[in-house]
Amino acid sequence: MTAKAVKDYKEIVIVGDNDTAGKEGAEKLASCLAVHCPNVKVICPPEGIKDLRQWLIKGLAIAYLKQIIDKTDIVRIQIRVWD
Repeated sequence: MTAKAVKDYKEIVIVGDNDTAGKEGAEKLASCLAVHCPNVKVICPPEGIKDLRQWLIKGLAIAYLKQIIDKTDIVRIQIRVWD
């Protein structure tokens, strides 16, 4: 299901919630998606802001969000081969 859902995307940006569970969930999702999409990035709101919705309400500008995305590293996965 995941491969079909993301096969046509060239870039996926995941905005995790700004807590431990949100960050861990975003990283786990990114690892799964990175197998099928070559450009997956994870960002989180700054300290004091809970999630993307709150970040937007507090005035997040789309141009600034794009700058953050551009500066964020692509998620890399390790593939291990067993003999």
